[in-house]
Amino acid sequence: MCTYKAAWASRTVVKVDAKYTSQVCSGCGTIRKKELSERWHSCECGCELDRDTNAAVNILARYKNTNGAGSVPQSAMAVEAPCL
Repeated sequence: MCTYKAAWASRTVVKVDAKYTSQVCSGCGTIRKKELSERWHSCECGCELDRDTNAAVNILARYKNTNGAGSVPQSAMAVEAPCL
C-alpha cells in the first residue's frame, strides 16, 4: 500500500531497518528502553517529543547515513504534519 500511495503522489519508498528507533534519542543518541505503552520520548539532553516522531527522525538519519547525506530524495526533506 505504501508503494502504491507513494507512486500516486510521485514519491519514492525507501526501506530502512527501523529496529529500536523509538528507543534511541534523536538528539544525543542515548539508548533509553521504553515500554510500548510509553508514548513520549524524554531524554536528559533535553530532547522531548512524541515517541513516533523521535523514531521518524532516527529513521531518516539512518537513511542519510546509509545513502549519503547528499542523496536524500526531495520528498524526504519536507514533511507535512498537522499542528498539535
